[in-house]
Amino acid sequence: GAVYSGADGYAYANPGAFPRAWLVARARVVEPRDCVETLLDPGFDARREVLLATAPRLESSQTETSGEVRIEAYSANRVALGVQSSTPAFVVLSEAYHRNWRARVNGEPAPVYAAQCLLRAIPVPAGESRVELEFVDPALRAGLGISLGALVLVALLIALGTRYGVVRTAAKEDEG
Repeated sequence: GAVYSGADGYAYANPGAFPRAWLVARARVVEPRDCVETLLDPGFDARREVLLATAPRLESSQTETSGEVRIEAYSANRVALGVQSSTPAFVVLSEAYHRNWRARVNGEPAPVYAAQCLLRAIPVPAGESRVELEFVDPALRAGLGISLGALVLVALLIALGTRYGVVRTAAKEDEG
């Protein structure tokens, strides 16, 4: 039912909605072409199993995990999570996967996998972990490098132009 109703509209709770991030201990490798069909299978439970195109085996034979994922910082290009997991697991984020996302788990580089066809998943060990994700766009870095190079070139041209202008003015004064 409605959790709010007023002159400006209604708001409804969706008890079936997924959280922004959750833990899953069981992973299944599926071909990308079969991913959507598997997601739509009535027997598939996305809260307990993650679909990956490729994945390492978790260091545990457990198929269930318990724990929590806390969002500690969140912006467009950075996410920091505090994770407590009873077993090795995957943190699945309800956000779009892109190959330019980079992850660190407890300060060490970690892979970011495409999960559930289009979300992000990061493997974490049992216990307490800190997961940091950053979107690193090579085009942005290339653009920054080109911009800095252009700035240096302009500064050099200004310096040379000023020097040339001073030399030329001095020569004219000597003639006159």
